[in-house]
Amino acid sequence: MIKLIGILIILVGFVIKLDTIAVVLAAGVATGLVAGIDFVEILEILGSAFIQTRYMTLLLLTLAVVGILERNGLRERASICISNL
Repeated sequence: MIKLIGILIILVGFVIKLDTIAVVLAAGVATGLVAGIDFVEILEILGSAFIQTRYMTLLLLTLAVVGILERNGLRERASICISNL
């Protein structure tokens, strides 16, 4: 039951409105330590998870940039440039 301490850390952290990333990392480290995993191994797991999801973050960032450009009239400006050719 003590291995679920990470869920409690996340709940408390979100209720008192702490930094989201710090709360999730603290919960992950605490859960790993309670489960008997070495601290270095916890860091390796977090690092490999970050590397694997890095490309998803780039995709989401690209979608956000395209959305902002569309809102500011990218399509209209592009059609004007094409019609001037």
